[in-house]
Amino acid sequence: MATGSYDDFFGALRQRESSGNYAVVNSAGYAGAYQFGEAALFDLGYAARDSNLFDNRYTSGFTGKNGITSLQDFLSDKAEQDVAAASWFQMLWSRIRAADLEFYDGQTLNGVLLTKSGMIAASHLAGTGGLKTFIQSGGTKSAQDSNGTSVVNYLKLFAGYETPSTFIDNLEKGNSVKGGPGNDVFFTRAGDDRIDAGAGIDTARFSGSRAEYSIAADGSTTTVTSQREGHDTLTGVERLQFADGTLALDLQGSAGQAYRIYQAAFDRTPDADGLRYWIETMDTGATLLKVAQGFVGSSEFVSVYGAGVGNADYIARLYENVLGRAGEAGGIAYWEDRLVGGATKAEVLAGFSESAENILGVSASIADGIWYV
Repeated sequence: MATGSYDDFFGALRQRESSGNYAVVNSAGYAGAYQFGEAALFDLGYAARDSNLFDNRYTSGFTGKNGITSLQDFLSDKAEQDVAAASWFQMLWSRIRAADLEFYDGQTLNGVLLTKSGMIAASHLAGTGGLKTFIQSGGTKSAQDSNGTSVVNYLKLFAGYETPSTFIDNLEKGNSVKGGPGNDVFFTRAGDDRIDAGAGIDTARFSGSRAEYSIAADGSTTTVTSQREGHDTLTGVERLQFADGTLALDLQGSAGQAYRIYQAAFDRTPDADGLRYWIETMDTGATLLKVAQGFVGSSEFVSVYGAGVGNADYIARLYENVLGRAGEAGGIAYWEDRLVGGATKAEVLAGFSESAENILGVSASIADGIWYV
């Protein structure tokens, strides 16, 4: 659902820039309801070129476009300021496209959702270069205007407004995009796209159901192919989200840990709904030990291991349930010493879950990813 109409976008930007005052000029010389600078008014054809288009002094005056012969004329004409803003936003979108940034519409970088209206507002604030710096840094570098307002602030504040059909894009071409160190979300489009997601827990979203795609993984690179959306090459993407569920690829990350601790605790294959809960819990910062404590405190855990189970019986059942074998003398002694020394049942459960033996034992079950809904 849109934040508001395109007219609402104009009103919101006017309010933020000048409290809706068409006649104001701020201390740096930015003018009118939208706080245009001299360079913008030159690009729009109102201001004549002079030796410095960035000092907001207009030493060569105005061109007379649409009857505007001075800055005062411009400040006095509300309708013309709105016309100028409409042309300016169209020009900014053209510059965004020229910088090959249009594919980022709808993507999430470092937790910040990018939309057409937000990208236009951010470009108005800090130039297309400022927007490009934010995107190319994976959302870690955010330019500011002279008042300290950041690109991130405008991307968030003006996200999701409707834009007219004249704001064209070409998303069916092959696109190449980069993420950053945060948790990024990328919507794939038609065409052969390349996504280098960077660090973090990153997600690629696909419009169809899982069965419509073929998936091949080679190390950190995954290729996803469909007749409708082309051939996408993904690097550093941990999650593939489809219309009917999500495939987790981070087998050594939080998804793999959640799967193994679930299976270890309950001696069964995790159900998809419960697995989603624990994966999302770990994605938001819960440690493996915290999750293990949650399992140990559950009624199902008590039914599997017994209420008030002693150390020796607990360790014996962990060997059988997690590793599928009886414990060897040295291993049993090690874990008994841990418990006697103050380790909790949750700590021991986590130790069994992430042991090299269990990781290897579970690997065949999740080799093609972990599916949850």
